[in-house]
Amino acid sequence: CGRGRDPRHTMEKYDKGLGLIADAQAAEKRLSFTEAHSKYMEGIETLLKVSRNETNEETSRMVRGHIARFIDNAGAVADRKDLPTPSPAKQRAERKEEEARKLEQNLKFMVAKTTFTQAAELYYAYRCEETVNEAGKTWAGERANAMLDRAERLKKYLQGQ
Repeated sequence: CGRGRDPRHTMEKYDKGLGLIADAQAAEKRLSFTEAHSKYMEGIETLLKVSRNETNEETSRMVRGHIARFIDNAGAVADRKDLPTPSPAKQRAERKEEEARKLEQNLKFMVAKTTFTQAAELYYAYRCEETVNEAGKTWAGERANAMLDRAERLKKYLQGQ
């Protein structure tokens, strides 16, 4: 009766496609590039189908802009999907190192010291995996030593307080 359409209703039709894009982004973050590419393509296709029937020109223009960006993202993922997925041990070590650095930045030195030591242990564990080549073993050993150095510096700092 003379009321305009609810803008939320207008955008709800894009939820399925945007959900697939969100799944693609999550897969990309997990370095599951094949899954990410598949989800991007499915999401893009879904968004394109829905956008063809869009009557609001402003919404149509906005959606086309997003679709173009998603196509670029899908292309970047496609370039990476043939790369080997990093080992879970390597990912755990890198996450632990990142966690330690954040703790150190937040001045939580005692916890950071322990976390750097844990990161060193994880890098050593990665280094011992059978699938790691010599360059990877050298890199992991260097990362482990760097983590121990960082933990040692924090230990000395804490003892001086």
